[in-house]
Amino acid sequence: MLLRVGTRYDRGEDLVGVAVALLCVAGCWLAFQGAHAESWGLSLKLGLLPILGIFAVGFSLGAAGATAFPALGLFFSSRAEMRSNVHDRARIGFQDLGVRGTRAATGVLIYVSLLERTVSVVGDQAITEAIEQETWDTLRDTVIAGLSEGRPSEGLCNAIEQAGALLAEKMPGSHDDTDELGNHLRIID
Repeated sequence: MLLRVGTRYDRGEDLVGVAVALLCVAGCWLAFQGAHAESWGLSLKLGLLPILGIFAVGFSLGAAGATAFPALGLFFSSRAEMRSNVHDRARIGFQDLGVRGTRAATGVLIYVSLLERTVSVVGDQAITEAIEQETWDTLRDTVIAGLSEGRPSEGLCNAIEQAGALLAEKMPGSHDDTDELGNHLRIID
């Protein structure tokens, strides 16, 4: 099982940057449009170049803020995009952590992303041929229910027990089976 803490959403970061930039331009426009030398002691006219400069600075600040706090980018990301991103990272983790490549092609990875608050279950080739996607979706929903109810360990343990029972039924082991993969939680940033 793999527990992921966070990731980046470039489009979300860009949109946060645009939103902050527009707020900066609007704020400066409202604050300085009526400025006169007599009342403020300065004369400032917001032409195109100053507005573009304000926009660029606002964009940079907004995008940097969304990079530092990835949850800001989620406001501009669809649920489908988040699920797709989590599933892609799960498949990469499946490969990188060596879950793929067991002798019988029966490795399973339960990938939890705390940032997106979603889960992806990835199985090796023999498992995906024997078990339907809807079954993996049920395991995913079990983990998500535990997380959303404030009982993450219970949700994870229930899903792991269900996966074990399912694998014992669909992919019974042989007398010379050895545990090729570690059965432990890995946390990555």
